[in-house]
Amino acid sequence: MIGPILSGAARMKYSGVGTNIVFDGNSLVYGYQASSSAKSMPSQMAALPPLNGAVQVSNIGVSGQNITQMRSRGAAQADARYAAGKKNILLAWEGTNTICNTGSGAGKTGLAAAADMVAYVQDRLAAHPDWFIVMMTTLPRFGLDAWSIADGNAHLQAYDDYLRANWRAMGCKALVDVRAGGVFVYTGTTMDPKMAPYMAETIHCNDTGYGLVAQYCAAVLKRLPAR
Repeated sequence: MIGPILSGAARMKYSGVGTNIVFDGNSLVYGYQASSSAKSMPSQMAALPPLNGAVQVSNIGVSGQNITQMRSRGAAQADARYAAGKKNILLAWEGTNTICNTGSGAGKTGLAAAADMVAYVQDRLAAHPDWFIVMMTTLPRFGLDAWSIADGNAHLQAYDDYLRANWRAMGCKALVDVRAGGVFVYTGTTMDPKMAPYMAETIHCNDTGYGLVAQYCAAVLKRLPAR
């Protein structure tokens, strides 16, 4: 027996002794505006099926971090948490700071940010070819930001479109499209009313919003292939 079969493919099994999960990214990963570390998105994901609190999830998200910084810190942050002999899963959530913020490595177009993420994935796979990398699309962004580039939300959408079209070619095992659920949608210069109950302000989630994204991630982990 090779375990549960869905759509003809064996799916990942999760155990505390056999699985290692690392979550890299920005303040949305870190859990900025969450009421406690237990309410951050990675912590809420860890409590849901298929992990059920039995698999440790390392949260290495850094507030303000962009993809260039994720790359420069990759060996010390992500690769240092790789566990030999386990199934190592790396979820990466960034794009918004690379496009919308100011500073080194930021203020880029959507396609330039996507190129940075391609390089990030290549770096991780060069260090450990058996990383299972899961990519994530962005949230729309409204106000409370430096807007270093015109039409920032259009560039976020271009970044997301690239990930949707190319995540397999990038070497990733899956994509979490946080906008596909119909809540985190963009309708212009203001936040959609469906999105507001999940946001602490116009960039970061509240506990409920982090919980919803955690559900999206957990749903993808359930479908992650064993190989």
